[in-house]
Amino acid sequence: MEFKQYRRTGLSEMIAFKDFVGNDMSLVSISDADKQLTTNEFMEGYVARNPKNHNDMWYVAKKYFDDNLKEVTKPEDSKTLDNTTAAQAKDKVKDILFWGDGDTFKLISKASSNNENWMKSTKAMQIDNVGCVVQVTTQQGNNVSEAVTFVPGVKIQEMTSLINKDGSTGTLSTDGTIIARKLVKING
Repeated sequence: MEFKQYRRTGLSEMIAFKDFVGNDMSLVSISDADKQLTTNEFMEGYVARNPKNHNDMWYVAKKYFDDNLKEVTKPEDSKTLDNTTAAQAKDKVKDILFWGDGDTFKLISKASSNNENWMKSTKAMQIDNVGCVVQVTTQQGNNVSEAVTFVPGVKIQEMTSLINKDGSTGTLSTDGTIIARKLVKING
């Protein structure tokens, strides 16, 4: 018999066992190993249920819970959607690791909602005097879709102020911070 490793792709629904006591225990599957726990250890565990079948429940020991799970209190707990640079990601995602330049792809545009748990972004990697590799990412909950293409003859233009359609200057960055990017012709 060979066990393989699997990663959870969705959220689990659980309740502390001490808050479940008094409900129908005949619906809860309990392993022989968990039945060997002391009463105090057992009371510290959880009851999990299948989100699509609430009659499918099982006991989860506190040790397993502590080692593998954490409560999701807000949608943004599951993913950080508002990062725009590698530095921001490093500040907000404590276990993030980079190899090479985390900003190889430059953010061109991004829209996201933590409350609705979605994000859409366009990023570009410039190849000097040749063009840009453009990547579009759409994320809805745990579903991610990406498209990548090469656009010849363009480069990334970084702006410290926005130029409105009428030619006037919009919001100006007083410290030279890049506030927007767009793709423009190399010789344009």
